[in-house]
Amino acid sequence: VLVAPVILFDNNMGSLLLRIARRDEGFIDRDINFCEIVAESAANALERAHLIESIQGANERLERLAITDGLTGLYNFRFFRDRLEKEFSRSDRYGNPLSCILIDIDDFKRINDTYGHLQGDEILRDIAELAVKSNRQSDVVARYGGEELVALLPQTGMSGALRQAERLRKAIETHKFDGLPKDTRVTVSIGVAEFAKDSMKQCDDLVRAADEGLYAAKERGKNQTVALQHEEQK
Repeated sequence: VLVAPVILFDNNMGSLLLRIARRDEGFIDRDINFCEIVAESAANALERAHLIESIQGANERLERLAITDGLTGLYNFRFFRDRLEKEFSRSDRYGNPLSCILIDIDDFKRINDTYGHLQGDEILRDIAELAVKSNRQSDVVARYGGEELVALLPQTGMSGALRQAERLRKAIETHKFDGLPKDTRVTVSIGVAEFAKDSMKQCDDLVRAADEGLYAAKERGKNQTVALQHEEQK
Protein backbone atom coordinates (compact mmCIF):
# COMPACT_ATOMS: atom_id res chain seq x y z
CA VAL A 1 0.00 0.00 0.00
CA LEU A 2 1.29 3.45 -0.97
CA VAL A 3 -0.21 6.62 0.54
CA ALA A 4 0.65 10.02 -0.98
CA PRO A 5 -0.59 13.19 0.75
CA VAL A 6 -2.58 15.79 -1.21
CA ILE A 7 -1.18 19.13 -0.01
CA LEU A 8 -3.07 22.42 -0.53
CA PHE A 9 -1.85 25.69 1.01
CA ASP A 10 0.53 23.76 3.27
CA ASN A 11 -2.37 21.70 4.63
CA ASN A 12 -3.00 18.00 4.11
CA MET A 13 -6.36 18.03 2.30
CA GLY A 14 -6.50 14.31 1.67
CA SER A 15 -4.57 11.23 0.65
CA LEU A 16 -4.08 9.23 -2.49
CA LEU A 17 -3.97 5.51 -1.73
CA LEU A 18 -2.57 2.94 -4.15
CA ARG A 19 -2.78 -0.76 -3.40
CA ILE A 20 -1.12 -3.39 -5.49
CA ALA A 21 -0.57 -7.16 -5.37
CA ARG A 22 2.70 -8.33 -6.90
CA ARG A 23 4.38 -11.67 -6.35
CA ASP A 24 7.98 -10.67 -6.87
CA GLU A 25 8.38 -7.03 -5.80
CA GLY A 26 6.63 -4.09 -4.17
CA PHE A 27 6.49 -0.54 -5.45
CA ILE A 28 9.18 0.63 -7.80
CA ASP A 29 10.35 4.22 -8.29
CA ARG A 30 8.10 4.63 -11.32
CA ASP A 31 5.03 3.77 -9.20
CA ILE A 32 6.03 6.25 -6.51
CA ASN A 33 6.70 9.02 -9.03
CA PHE A 34 3.35 8.36 -10.69
CA CYS A 35 1.49 8.64 -7.37
CA GLU A 36 3.30 11.86 -6.53
CA ILE A 37 2.30 13.36 -9.90
CA VAL A 38 -1.33 12.33 -9.44
CA ALA A 39 -1.39 13.73 -5.89
CA GLU A 40 0.10 17.02 -7.10
CA SER A 41 -2.43 17.19 -9.94
CA ALA A 42 -5.25 16.61 -7.47
CA ALA A 43 -3.90 19.43 -5.27
CA ASN A 44 -3.74 21.74 -8.29
CA ALA A 45 -7.32 20.89 -9.22
CA LEU A 46 -8.46 21.59 -5.67
CA GLU A 47 -6.56 24.89 -5.69
CA ARG A 48 -8.25 25.98 -8.94
CA ALA A 49 -11.65 24.99 -7.56
CA HIS A 50 -10.93 26.97 -4.39
CA LEU A 51 -9.91 30.03 -6.40
CA ILE A 52 -12.98 29.80 -8.62
CA GLU A 53 -15.22 29.51 -5.55
CA SER A 54 -13.48 32.53 -3.98
CA ILE A 55 -13.90 34.59 -7.14
CA GLN A 56 -17.56 33.64 -7.41
CA GLY A 57 -18.11 34.60 -3.76
CA ALA A 58 -16.35 37.93 -4.27
CA ASN A 59 -18.43 38.65 -7.37
CA GLU A 60 -21.63 37.87 -5.46
CA ARG A 61 -20.58 40.21 -2.65
CA LEU A 62 -19.77 42.96 -5.13
CA GLU A 63 -23.11 42.46 -6.85
CA ARG A 64 -24.94 42.75 -3.53
CA LEU A 65 -23.00 45.90 -2.69
CA ALA A 66 -23.89 47.39 -6.08
CA ILE A 67 -27.64 47.07 -5.47
CA THR A 68 -27.78 47.55 -1.69
CA ASP A 69 -28.02 50.68 0.44
CA GLY A 70 -25.12 50.70 2.87
CA LEU A 71 -27.02 52.10 5.86
CA THR A 72 -30.31 50.20 5.81
CA GLY A 73 -29.41 47.03 3.93
CA LEU A 74 -32.38 47.64 1.62
CA TYR A 75 -32.14 47.79 -2.15
CA ASN A 76 -30.78 51.11 -3.38
CA PHE A 77 -32.51 53.57 -5.68
CA ARG A 78 -30.68 52.30 -8.75
CA PHE A 79 -32.00 48.76 -8.28
CA PHE A 80 -35.49 50.04 -7.46
CA ARG A 81 -35.54 52.14 -10.61
CA ASP A 82 -34.56 49.17 -12.74
CA ARG A 83 -37.27 46.94 -11.23
CA LEU A 84 -39.83 49.75 -11.47
CA GLU A 85 -39.31 50.06 -15.22
CA LYS A 86 -39.58 46.29 -15.72
CA GLU A 87 -42.67 45.83 -13.54
CA PHE A 88 -44.35 48.90 -15.04
CA SER A 89 -43.75 47.60 -18.55
CA ARG A 90 -45.08 44.15 -17.57
CA SER A 91 -48.23 45.62 -16.03
CA ASP A 92 -48.78 47.87 -19.02
CA ARG A 93 -48.45 44.95 -21.42
CA TYR A 94 -50.38 42.24 -19.57
CA GLY A 95 -52.70 44.24 -17.36
CA ASN A 96 -51.26 42.91 -14.09
CA PRO A 97 -51.93 45.03 -11.00
CA LEU A 98 -48.99 46.99 -9.63
CA SER A 99 -48.84 49.30 -6.62
CA CYS A 100 -46.30 51.59 -5.03
CA ILE A 101 -45.95 52.62 -1.38
CA LEU A 102 -43.88 55.67 -0.43
CA ILE A 103 -42.93 56.03 3.25
CA ASP A 104 -41.51 59.09 5.00
CA ILE A 105 -40.51 59.34 8.67
CA ASP A 106 -42.40 62.15 10.39
CA ASP A 107 -40.30 64.96 11.89
CA PHE A 108 -37.07 63.12 11.22
CA LYS A 109 -35.00 66.31 11.37
CA ARG A 110 -36.27 66.94 14.89
CA ILE A 111 -35.30 63.39 15.86
CA ASN A 112 -31.77 63.93 14.53
CA ASP A 113 -31.47 67.33 16.20
CA THR A 114 -32.73 65.98 19.54
CA TYR A 115 -31.08 62.55 19.77
CA GLY A 116 -28.24 62.81 17.26
CA HIS A 117 -27.63 61.45 13.78
CA LEU A 118 -26.33 58.11 15.02
CA GLN A 119 -29.64 57.53 16.79
CA GLY A 120 -31.42 58.66 13.65
CA ASP A 121 -29.50 56.07 11.64
CA GLU A 122 -30.54 53.35 14.10
CA ILE A 123 -34.18 54.38 13.78
CA LEU A 124 -33.92 54.30 9.99
CA ARG A 125 -32.41 50.79 10.12
CA ASP A 126 -35.18 49.58 12.45
CA ILE A 127 -37.88 50.99 10.18
CA ALA A 128 -36.23 49.38 7.17
CA GLU A 129 -36.35 46.02 8.96
CA LEU A 130 -40.02 46.53 9.85
CA ALA A 131 -40.74 47.43 6.22
CA VAL A 132 -39.17 44.20 4.99
CA LYS A 133 -41.14 42.14 7.53
CA SER A 134 -44.42 43.86 6.58
CA ASN A 135 -44.00 43.10 2.88
CA ARG A 136 -43.77 39.91 0.88
CA GLN A 137 -40.60 38.40 -0.57
CA SER A 138 -41.81 39.28 -4.06
CA ASP A 139 -42.05 42.98 -3.15
CA VAL A 140 -39.14 45.35 -3.72
CA VAL A 141 -38.37 47.46 -0.64
CA ALA A 142 -35.74 50.15 -1.20
CA ARG A 143 -34.33 53.31 0.26
CA TYR A 144 -35.70 56.08 -1.90
CA GLY A 145 -33.54 58.83 -0.42
CA GLY A 146 -32.88 60.44 2.96
CA GLU A 147 -35.55 59.22 5.37
CA GLU A 148 -37.85 57.99 2.59
CA LEU A 149 -38.42 54.33 1.77
CA VAL A 150 -40.35 52.89 -1.14
CA ALA A 151 -42.00 49.54 -1.74
CA LEU A 152 -42.99 48.20 -5.15
CA LEU A 153 -45.77 45.62 -4.98
CA PRO A 154 -46.19 43.47 -8.12
CA GLN A 155 -49.49 41.62 -8.54
CA THR A 156 -51.09 43.87 -5.91
CA GLY A 157 -54.05 46.19 -6.33
CA MET A 158 -55.06 49.19 -4.29
CA SER A 159 -56.87 47.34 -1.51
CA GLY A 160 -53.94 45.00 -0.89
CA ALA A 161 -51.44 47.86 -0.98
CA LEU A 162 -53.47 49.86 1.53
CA ARG A 163 -53.57 46.87 3.90
CA GLN A 164 -49.82 46.42 3.69
CA ALA A 165 -49.19 50.15 4.16
CA GLU A 166 -51.43 50.33 7.22
CA ARG A 167 -49.86 47.22 8.69
CA LEU A 168 -46.45 48.85 8.38
CA ARG A 169 -47.61 52.21 9.75
CA LYS A 170 -49.09 50.60 12.86
CA ALA A 171 -46.02 48.41 13.36
CA ILE A 172 -43.79 51.48 13.36
CA GLU A 173 -46.13 53.49 15.60
CA THR A 174 -46.12 50.78 18.29
CA HIS A 175 -42.44 49.82 17.97
CA LYS A 176 -40.11 50.55 20.89
CA PHE A 177 -36.94 52.07 19.50
CA ASP A 178 -33.81 51.52 21.57
CA GLY A 179 -32.18 54.73 22.76
CA LEU A 180 -35.38 56.78 22.83
CA PRO A 181 -37.38 57.72 25.94
CA LYS A 182 -40.13 55.25 26.75
CA ASP A 183 -42.96 57.66 25.84
CA THR A 184 -41.38 58.79 22.54
CA ARG A 185 -43.09 57.53 19.42
CA VAL A 186 -41.79 57.45 15.88
CA THR A 187 -44.41 57.64 13.16
CA VAL A 188 -44.48 57.64 9.37
CA SER A 189 -46.69 59.10 6.68
CA ILE A 190 -47.43 56.88 3.70
CA GLY A 191 -48.66 57.49 0.18
CA VAL A 192 -50.11 54.65 -1.91
CA ALA A 193 -50.78 54.48 -5.64
CA GLU A 194 -51.85 51.81 -8.11
CA PHE A 195 -50.90 51.60 -11.78
CA ALA A 196 -53.62 53.09 -13.98
CA LYS A 197 -53.14 52.32 -17.65
CA ASP A 198 -55.24 55.26 -18.89
CA SER A 199 -53.48 57.98 -16.92
CA MET A 200 -49.96 56.61 -16.33
CA LYS A 201 -47.77 56.47 -19.40
CA GLN A 202 -44.38 56.36 -17.67
CA CYS A 203 -43.16 54.57 -14.58
CA ASP A 204 -42.46 57.92 -12.90
CA ASP A 205 -46.20 58.59 -12.97
CA LEU A 206 -46.78 55.73 -10.52
CA VAL A 207 -44.22 57.04 -8.03
CA ARG A 208 -45.52 60.58 -8.50
CA ALA A 209 -49.04 59.45 -7.60
CA ALA A 210 -47.71 57.78 -4.43
CA ASP A 211 -45.76 60.94 -3.62
CA GLU A 212 -48.92 63.01 -3.94
CA GLY A 213 -50.61 60.70 -1.45
CA LEU A 214 -47.63 61.06 0.87
CA TYR A 215 -47.79 64.85 0.64
CA ALA A 216 -51.50 64.74 1.44
CA ALA A 217 -50.81 62.54 4.48
CA LYS A 218 -48.31 65.13 5.73
CA GLU A 219 -50.76 67.97 5.15
CA ARG A 220 -53.53 66.15 7.03
CA GLY A 221 -51.52 65.75 10.22
CA LYS A 222 -49.01 62.95 9.54
CA ASN A 223 -49.02 59.37 10.87
CA GLN A 224 -51.55 58.20 8.31
CA THR A 225 -51.88 56.46 4.97
CA VAL A 226 -53.39 58.28 1.99
CA ALA A 227 -54.23 57.00 -1.49
CA LEU A 228 -55.68 59.88 -3.50
CA GLN A 229 -56.70 57.51 -6.33
CA HIS A 230 -58.80 55.51 -3.88
CA GLU A 231 -60.50 58.65 -2.57
CA GLU A 232 -61.30 59.83 -6.10
CA GLN A 233 -63.00 56.53 -6.86
CA LYS A 234 -65.31 56.76 -3.87
